[in-house]
Amino acid sequence: THAVTSWVRKNFTFVQWALVALLVGGIGYQVFVHHRDKVMGRTTDALVVGVDQELSRVGDQPSEDDPRTGISDPRPVHKTHEERLAAAEAEYRKVREGETVRGLARLGLAGVLFDRGKYKEALAEYRSVKDGPLAQSDSDVKARAIEGIGLSQEAAGDLDGAKKAFNELTNQDSAQLSALGLYHQARLEKQQGASDKAKEHLKQALKKIADGKLQQIYVEQVARELLASIDPSALPPPSPQSLTSEQRGQVQQIEKLKEERLKRQEAA
Repeated sequence: THAVTSWVRKNFTFVQWALVALLVGGIGYQVFVHHRDKVMGRTTDALVVGVDQELSRVGDQPSEDDPRTGISDPRPVHKTHEERLAAAEAEYRKVREGETVRGLARLGLAGVLFDRGKYKEALAEYRSVKDGPLAQSDSDVKARAIEGIGLSQEAAGDLDGAKKAFNELTNQDSAQLSALGLYHQARLEKQQGASDKAKEHLKQALKKIADGKLQQIYVEQVARELLASIDPSALPPPSPQSLTSEQRGQVQQIEKLKEERLKRQEAA
């Protein structure tokens, strides 16, 4: 199994909430600043508590003040990851009202169930999110639900179902989401010995990222890693947006040296 697969499974909800945190922030602004809906306010509060529990610290050490800011980590603390996930699950299940917030809570619940190894339950929640009203109006939420469906099916051993879900992700209008779907397809294909298919899908994913000038560093990184494990000679140059400013400067210097060498050859 490719090394990245286990990382994705262990950290899927953390990556997922990078998206959801933005949505929660927007909802929080609407509810807590404008105070337009008391029910939405209560359920949003429950959702934020669920996110806090999911992202809480694990261990017995007290939070120490940051030496630069003097601020301590305000997150809750749990003794084990299982305790952390159980607390998050309980909070997400409390969100009952408010269409948008309920959809986000179910997305969070699905991720927690996935992390607890309850893949069938996670699959049911992801399907509910995908078919719900929030996903119909927000393509990113729909895509995360589709990805969650595929990962849940893969973890449960239903590889055919996972392939179907990842293919659906590939067929999304967004080049960014399509590249992600191609990467997931390639992972499964390599696992099943179809390295040639995996290679082509990875090349397509990297081309979409390069052509679209997408800021998709994580997907590009893992796609390149997987492609290198299949055929290092097939690796294209890294996209400029994935490089640091120092690396971009080095590439520009190399290109400049190439141009100078070519001019000297032509002059000779």
